Amino acid sequence: QLLGFLGYASYMNDDTKAAEKYYQKIFAIDSNNKAANQYLATLKSSQSPEEAQSFLRRLINLQPGKASNYRSIANFFQRKNQKDSALLYYNRAYQLSPNDYKNATGLANILIDDKKYSLADSIIESGLSKDSLNIAYLKLRILSAYEAKDYQSALAPGERLLRLDEPALSSFTQLALSYYNSKMYNDCIRVCEYMRARGLAVESIYYYEAKSQAKLKNYGESNELLQTCLSIAISKNAELYYYNLGENFEALKQFKVSVSQYDTAR
Repeated sequence: QLLGFLGYASYMNDDTKAAEKYYQKIFAIDSNNKAANQYLATLKSSQSPEEAQSFLRRLINLQPGKASNYRSIANFFQRKNQKDSALLYYNRAYQLSPNDYKNATGLANILIDDKKYSLADSIIESGLSKDSLNIAYLKLRILSAYEAKDYQSALAPGERLLRLDEPALSSFTQLALSYYNSKMYNDCIRVCEYMRARGLAVESIYYYEAKSQAKLKNYGESNELLQTCLSIAISKNAELYYYNLGENFEALKQFKVSVSQYDTAR
């Protein structure tokens, strides 16, 4: 018990070496001590993942009904890109505790990665039916719809996430592109401007806002945004931006400028 107090105090004080030493002593006395196995699994997760897995497996044997142990070992397999094993353990964690959003989102995420979108959506929608503003569920619902090219289904969860004012760069980028691909150009511009106002803009956001402005025949605004793209572009994308500038100037019947942009693109 004294070693346990010392281990916990060291852990809470961010003295991981001391914490590991005390929990190793506990483990040497009693290899079935749950706290020792739990903390050693956590402490070794970065530097010795194989050792950490052995402690988690021991915990699963000691506590076969505890979902978090299965989820933790699933995380290891996912980081090692061993998808089948990760799926097996996430599925078990979800079966044991389906109302824990960490189990549900862990399973749904790996199903999306495996392109099993309808299965993932059923898990996510079940979670959202209980908590419609859960950020983790909303992000995954947007991701699943976007990856499945079901752009319309990304819009409602995306708007909910916007109202929560969550700084979700990937999700809002997927939302903006979903509006663009749905030919809802004003909404695409609105999301892009929201991101720019919050410092979340990346190259692709300026580009799709520029494309949306061009679709609405606002070529001046589009050109300004494309020039911004060029100022931050990595070289492989610059050609695309010059080509779009050429298209805009051609639509404005400024043919000499248009040809110049096309030449630069080439």
